[in-house]
Amino acid sequence: MPYATISVIVWPISDESNRTPITALAPISIAFSTMRSMAWRRLSSSSSVYCFTSPPTIDRNPAVIPFAMPMLRTTSPKQVPSDFVTVDPGTSKAVVVGITAAWTAPPPKYPMSGSSAMAKSYRRVMHIAVTGSLYRPHMGLPIPQTLSPSSMGCFTSCPLAFRFSYVQRLPEPPSAPASKGTLVHLALQHLMWRPADERTIDAALSDLHRASKELETDSEFTGLELTPEQLEQFRADAEVLVRRYFELEDPTKVRTIGVELKLTATLDKVTLRGIIDRLELDDDGELVITDYKTGNTPSERWEMKSLAGVHVYSVLCEQVFGRRPSRVQLLYLSKPEAIIAEPSDVFMRGVNQRSGAVMEAVRRACSRDDFRPKESALCNFCSFREFCPAFGGDPEQAAVVMKERAATAAGRPPLPLAV
Repeated sequence: MPYATISVIVWPISDESNRTPITALAPISIAFSTMRSMAWRRLSSSSSVYCFTSPPTIDRNPAVIPFAMPMLRTTSPKQVPSDFVTVDPGTSKAVVVGITAAWTAPPPKYPMSGSSAMAKSYRRVMHIAVTGSLYRPHMGLPIPQTLSPSSMGCFTSCPLAFRFSYVQRLPEPPSAPASKGTLVHLALQHLMWRPADERTIDAALSDLHRASKELETDSEFTGLELTPEQLEQFRADAEVLVRRYFELEDPTKVRTIGVELKLTATLDKVTLRGIIDRLELDDDGELVITDYKTGNTPSERWEMKSLAGVHVYSVLCEQVFGRRPSRVQLLYLSKPEAIIAEPSDVFMRGVNQRSGAVMEAVRRACSRDDFRPKESALCNFCSFREFCPAFGGDPEQAAVVMKERAATAAGRPPLPLAV
């Protein structure tokens, strides 16, 4: 950010304005560097404060003073103000950015009020250097208040993708595989709310048709812009997944107590959240967590990583309901195949430690705005690949471009986000 030098001339102030903070406006855009002058209103009836700015002509790299404490003005001439700074980046509020005080004449031994000649000998001249380096290290990015299994997986896979998705919350274009998963999940949700003896294949296909109608105007589906042939194939693939579900279990024997449950729990260092596809009771009355998966079945190497998310759900259940599930299961509909695990003390402690470590890493990355890309096979499916430095992109362009694209897709005129 270009910087400007600000000079503030402070005249003696009256008792009424005693302890009035002296402030300077923080730069909020590049336009700050083009400002030529700025007059400040009077702080009291017997005092005047003027501030004027100009682009520096010399000393292009002024040292940033490590200010610590805000200063409050006093009328005692013996109390020379100390250097200070108070930075409130990212807002347009007036903030104190720094002061270096110098006396133009020996201070008088008594307070002065109105004499112009004597006031000139008593004035203090303060120079404030505002630079990009003064603001950038302190700005950082907003820290997410909670973590979910998907957000933790995203951060460990690629911190830069995490920044785009969960910190900046940039809109992503819909994808057919993800939208298909949403459709199948909704159909199975409807199926599980039926009486047990009505959970047949025909009922499931009817629920799939119902879910298609409910989602046909959703932006996740309208944004796909499928041709009639592609839409027909999309629905056929979803029907195959619903039919394969019946190869994994008999839904008439499932004792459902909740679907799409949104849970939140606070652990030692992090607040976790998650949505459980299905919570049920087994024959012994114990809790069972079921998570539907419409993607490919993972290899044995990645099987434990896939279970990491449902173990987070186990922790959430134990924290919210006071009961640990007897088992967690992933139902991969595409193969079909089920992966089942029993939560243990080791797994539960691992979730606590891992989630806390990820949250600390997220806080550090946000405070420093340091989200580095991590190349992997997932890059081929990343919505933000064009903005990744690993592929020659500029991360700072992502917000403007993605928001403009989302606005255009929604039929709204894009906002002028760039200065």
